[in-house]
Amino acid sequence: MEKWKLGILKCKCSKPEFAEDGGRIVCNNCGNTYFLQDNILCVEEEAEDNGTKFYEKIQGTRLWERSKVKFTASFFETKIYYQYLERYSPVEKGSLILDIGCGDGRNTQWFITNGYRHIVGADSNYESLLRLQQRIGAKDKGNILLVKCNALNLPFGRNMFDFVIAIEVLYFLNERYEIGLREALRVLRMNGHFMESEPSWMGMLTWSAVEGDVANTLKTFKEALFKEQFSSSSVLHRVFTPTELEQIYQESNLKIIARSGTSLFPVMFSHAYRAGHIKQNISPKQMTEIEQMCLKSSVEEGYHRHIVIYSELRGTHPTQNEPKP
Repeated sequence: MEKWKLGILKCKCSKPEFAEDGGRIVCNNCGNTYFLQDNILCVEEEAEDNGTKFYEKIQGTRLWERSKVKFTASFFETKIYYQYLERYSPVEKGSLILDIGCGDGRNTQWFITNGYRHIVGADSNYESLLRLQQRIGAKDKGNILLVKCNALNLPFGRNMFDFVIAIEVLYFLNERYEIGLREALRVLRMNGHFMESEPSWMGMLTWSAVEGDVANTLKTFKEALFKEQFSSSSVLHRVFTPTELEQIYQESNLKIIARSGTSLFPVMFSHAYRAGHIKQNISPKQMTEIEQMCLKSSVEEGYHRHIVIYSELRGTHPTQNEPKP
């Protein structure tokens, strides 16, 4: 395993010295051990959150695959997220990048394609990571480390990463969202940058009404909890107002540099298409214009499905007990 990968791992001792030993990564000073499976670093999880259980039922995310299918929400939203990554990612290709909740690598792929050399993709679902692993070319394997772990216990040392992203991830922690956020910031270096995407209370309220789910609409309105449905599985997750996130960021020593979002148009077009409401053939020119509309409406103020915030860690790291290695 490459030296830079060993150097970011968290350890019980004050002077870790990790080395690869067969299918294990072992600290020569204290014996602290991580295990490798299919070149994926696997961390034993003490407790699973509802989001982890949900994605186990549906065998992980397939956002990368769905981003290639026209008129899916992912088809449009992936282009929106790539627009933000192009704008906010570090210029230096040797920067340390962490993608929390990377899934099957929809956003991790952007960093691979754009030549970044120190990329870490972390997710709690092994099937998702394996799909990403199988897609990585031989020339890029040394540039990326995949880690199976929980967002509440990242196996990395403090102040490691230059840029951390958490796209549509931490809200699954519900009341433990703030704990997950502090854990993400623990591994971010001071003055490093953080980009995350969280569901908008107004956006999800509007979307549940469009779907015609009255019970979900009222629950979202009264409890700020939205029911995510996929096939026969569902999970409740937290939603946020911009003001609420701004307050949490202020308390976490995060300076907001930019706030935007993902437009509601992608899911509305996807819903209309699946329901058969869009009957005429869409010309290539119209498809391009629809994509441009989704991009432009995401950076403008208005109804967003997700709130996207780009920020910088300033002052000191928010206080939190160090998770166990």
